[in-house]
Amino acid sequence: MMMKRLAALILTLCMLLGCTAIACAESADNPLLFTVNGREYFLSDVQPIYDYYIEMYSYYGYDMTSAENQRIIRAFSTQEMVWEAVISVYAAENGLESFTDEELNQLVTDNDALWEEAIANYIYEETGVEEPADIAEDELAILRENAIAYYQAGGYTKESTLENAKANAINQRVKAAVLADEDITVTDEDIEAYHASIAEEDRSLLYDEDGYGMSPAEIYSMYTYFGYELNYIPAGFRSVKHILLDPDEEALNNYLTLAATWEEQAEATETGEGTDENAVTFEQVETARQAVIDSVRETLDAIDAALDEGKSFDELIALYGTDSGMTVEPALSQGYLVSEGSLEYDSTFVQGVFGIEHPGEISDPVVTSFGVHLILYVDDIAEGPTPLTDAMREDYRETLLADKEDEIYSAMVEHWISQAEIVYTDAGQDWNMEILMDEEETTAE
Repeated sequence: MMMKRLAALILTLCMLLGCTAIACAESADNPLLFTVNGREYFLSDVQPIYDYYIEMYSYYGYDMTSAENQRIIRAFSTQEMVWEAVISVYAAENGLESFTDEELNQLVTDNDALWEEAIANYIYEETGVEEPADIAEDELAILRENAIAYYQAGGYTKESTLENAKANAINQRVKAAVLADEDITVTDEDIEAYHASIAEEDRSLLYDEDGYGMSPAEIYSMYTYFGYELNYIPAGFRSVKHILLDPDEEALNNYLTLAATWEEQAEATETGEGTDENAVTFEQVETARQAVIDSVRETLDAIDAALDEGKSFDELIALYGTDSGMTVEPALSQGYLVSEGSLEYDSTFVQGVFGIEHPGEISDPVVTSFGVHLILYVDDIAEGPTPLTDAMREDYRETLLADKEDEIYSAMVEHWISQAEIVYTDAGQDWNMEILMDEEETTAE
């Protein structure tokens, strides 16, 4: 069911990126809510926007059965329609509503692709089959019909999403026209200030009083373990590089099995369960570990000789290492950042990192489930914001430029709204943002 809801949100988002009002007659079920410069907007115009936001916020766990929340969504839905209305007026007045055959064909192609993606999501949710070719032809035809019926029941058709794709394209033209004469720049100072603000947010996150008993370094490691990039590094991290070697597979598997058994025995002893007479001994584990190291002894000797000859560790990573992560940025330049609480690295690797006494020193061979590591302790990482790389600068520049463009465009649309004649009917009063804001101010007083 989740995939269906996500697919529906994809279609709805496409529709809402450009809302078009369709001429229709007023009725008891479809009352006139308001007019903008004399143009009429009915419940049927605003309802899809309302439904979208109700669906979205429900999906993210908000209680959208609440009358108060529904009232807020009604007001925001109307405000979005007013926004689109004044944009439409500008587009009409400036000849931005027509399309060439080439432009129209591209919109049709993109809209078709959107529908195929939504149908494929529906079919996958129903069957669990990723490739439609693996489904019988007659069954696939029925599933496609069901998918289309499902979306139509939600008010979405290929024709309606195409019309709104056109409206979105027109909106983009209006935005481009508004920004055409604007001299918008992003300075290095803007970028550095933005980076500092993000770093401060991340620092606050790491040093949150509700850290659940974890140190800042452990919180940092938890976030990076789950794929989040933080822009502030707390104290306690080392930069390390390593050469990973692939040992004999049978020797590695034997060592890992014995080591796991040894750990289980140790846990059993601590809980008083005892061990049997065939228990694995520490000597057996160490012998197996040494066998893993011996399986790459020739390469280890070659690395030692190369280091004695003055070759750099980076050169040897490129020559012997099998960890592709060490060959790309940021690890290529700064290495891996490891703390004693790091979750994203093998615990034995972490122990090896912190078994090295001084920067510049290289560990003895460390055996993990990934293979044999030679670890270089590059340096301690100073606490503070992450270094601002060229790639980060470019990303920030694009973000800040987009923010400035949106700010200018939004200000212009708000100006158009302030100049527009907006009249709400009795039926539209419950959809009126101004009334909602007045009520909230009164309540606050």
